[in-house]
Amino acid sequence: MVRLLLLALLIFAGGVRAASTAAWKVSLETLAPDHKTNEKIRKLEKPPGESAFFQPGDELWDVSSVLEDESLIPYGYIEASYEEEEKPRGPWKGEWAVWNARLGSLVARGSYADLLKAQLAWDFEKAPDFVQAKSSAKPNVFRMQLDWLRPGAKAAFQSISMICEGGKMTKKTEGGVSIEADPSVGYSEQMIFTRIAATWVVEKESQGLEVTTSGYFEDGKRAFVARHGTGEDGWELYLTCREQRADGTPAAEARLLENKYSGPRPWRGGDGRVFGEFRIPLQGERSVVWSPIPPDLGSRPMPLLKHDLQVPENLRRWIEGPLVDCSTLLKGEGINVEAPGFFAGYDVLAHQLVVVGDEATHAAIKRLLGKLGGPPETNLLIELCPETGNTGIVVRDGERGGIWELRGQESEAIFEVEATRGTGSVALRLFTRLMADGADKGELTIGMDLIPRRWQKMMEASSGEAVEVLIRVGDAPP
Repeated sequence: MVRLLLLALLIFAGGVRAASTAAWKVSLETLAPDHKTNEKIRKLEKPPGESAFFQPGDELWDVSSVLEDESLIPYGYIEASYEEEEKPRGPWKGEWAVWNARLGSLVARGSYADLLKAQLAWDFEKAPDFVQAKSSAKPNVFRMQLDWLRPGAKAAFQSISMICEGGKMTKKTEGGVSIEADPSVGYSEQMIFTRIAATWVVEKESQGLEVTTSGYFEDGKRAFVARHGTGEDGWELYLTCREQRADGTPAAEARLLENKYSGPRPWRGGDGRVFGEFRIPLQGERSVVWSPIPPDLGSRPMPLLKHDLQVPENLRRWIEGPLVDCSTLLKGEGINVEAPGFFAGYDVLAHQLVVVGDEATHAAIKRLLGKLGGPPETNLLIELCPETGNTGIVVRDGERGGIWELRGQESEAIFEVEATRGTGSVALRLFTRLMADGADKGELTIGMDLIPRRWQKMMEASSGEAVEVLIRVGDAPP
């Protein structure tokens, strides 16, 4: 079986040959353990080129000699019977590579393929001083922070944060506030999935409150989780999830990319358009589709394939290769590989599927990748209008979330929801305690389909009077 891993993907409109500069946070000891005795590693008097990664007075070391190029694709990406063969090496073909002492980073310039080979040369994903998503060397490390705010306020009146390992339920209690979470990297590495429970004490009423939910949250961005009430008695809960290195450096800052279109910016897995396409104009009706490979594709039985497919002459401006011939795999998925001009290869280095074909072929590839793609990394926001509690909570599609009142060992639901996205509607089950004019107006339990993004009215007789309830469900704010 061939195992295809979904890793970093960047699509450059200018083509793969355009030169860019990248910086990786890595110690010189990891990059070159023999740097003190290796005569090929020399100190530079000036920067090798222009880059925002350089400043006057930087201590720079030429380390291009340690970035040996492998003519075969590293076997960490494809398991094959020839795994034990010796991998021939040669000089790295990029423009330059230096280690910057001020940044504590390797800085290299070259084509996109050159940069990928540079990080493979020192095993970027298994480096002991880097905690990388999907790395087998170390578990992911996350910083989780909860902030409580009054409605409309900018400053938090209560906060708590903790460091935890990915996929491991961790709890921290501090000053009457607690957080419990089990974060993990989502399908795209900019998103973090977590289940979370937050509890705190409401001093005025000598009681506790708890929020339990789950969802996807963008790495490093504070996101709304839940709210209840208005004014001084109301509260809003926000969560910030950040993947980081063991030394505290945010993972988004551990690898940066600079090109002629922008200054340094995070270079993370999943950059670009997930399952998007990049078309290269060719003669006739044919074009090329570049798409990240879904992990599901690699889990299917397929013949043992070597990466010996040569890139056609008219594609070499954009693709370096060599490629894995994917014709057998795609034929098994119903793609017409016998069509005139058809070409399909998997670029193992860039983790891209390169397909040349007519519009019918493109449509079939889109359907295949869409079918194999990961789940939508979006959450649903269910909320009541301010007149009936101003209650709201973010939940993952198909999951349950709730706000609970805690009195000793007892708990009582204030608001509990389960929402499942459908075609054009959201199936909702909800229980809530209704509040109006500061008074308890009873309870409401419903099960119905709601049209997204619209306030919908419901009338519920409670305590001898009619209470108008407005409810809305839609995508949670990013």
